[in-house]
Amino acid sequence: MINPTVNKDGLPRKRGSGRTKGSNSFEYISLDDLKSYINENARVPVSKVWLRNLGFSIKNKND
Repeated sequence: MINPTVNKDGLPRKRGSGRTKGSNSFEYISLDDLKSYINENARVPVSKVWLRNLGFSIKNKND
């Protein structure tokens, strides 16, 4: 098992690097609230996993 206080190269990890335990990068907002800030043609970044769970098929840009 890798010691969690060192990086892969063996050097000590900088204090405060990474996400704090229990923190979350996502926030929930209603679609109505979101629509009041953006127009219908706005491009909104979403998770590929979320799209797949909704049934969308993901295509690579190179395809």
